[in-house]
Amino acid sequence: MAEVKKPIDEKEAKFQELAAFIASKKADPHELIAVLHKAQALFGYLPEEVQRFVAVKLDILLHDEEERQVRDPRLLRHRLLC
Repeated sequence: MAEVKKPIDEKEAKFQELAAFIASKKADPHELIAVLHKAQALFGYLPEEVQRFVAVKLDILLHDEEERQVRDPRLLRHRLLC
């Protein structure tokens, strides 16, 4: 029996295109500006959901995540020991 593919919505298609673009850049954090330009071209702006998606794909922290690490003494101690 043939597998029926579920149609994807426009937003999901944009995320897939962005993920493919990031993969083409080898998920290099140094490509952040290029990735953000592509995201803005796709979505028209950079909503938080897109920013978080990019951060995960490039393995970088968002500003609020950095603040949490600095405020949490256990995480700060870990950063100092590394």
